[in-house]
Amino acid sequence: QNTINSYSSEISYEITKLPVAYDYSCDANDTRINVVLTNDGMKVVTDFTVSVTNPVCVGAVPSLPSVFNQSSTLKFTVYSNDVNGTITVAGNYTLGSISF
Repeated sequence: QNTINSYSSEISYEITKLPVAYDYSCDANDTRINVVLTNDGMKVVTDFTVSVTNPVCVGAVPSLPSVFNQSSTLKFTVYSNDVNGTITVAGNYTLGSISF
């Protein structure tokens, strides 16, 4: 993980890469990654976004809140067309890259 963290937020993560599965919606193989993000810091991350490299055609990242509160945890799954890639977590003065 590479992190730029200028806002005193401390975002930790856990990922679990699931086996590649066929996605009938996109007519392609997809990599599924379960993600758990925790804001262990004392500050709220606003303008919070999550993205993934080579996203699938529909629903690569679920709808997430635009504010990531302190002492909170988000659990979700992202979908990519690549076996290896990057999940980007961003917000006010926070940028993290998670390789999978």
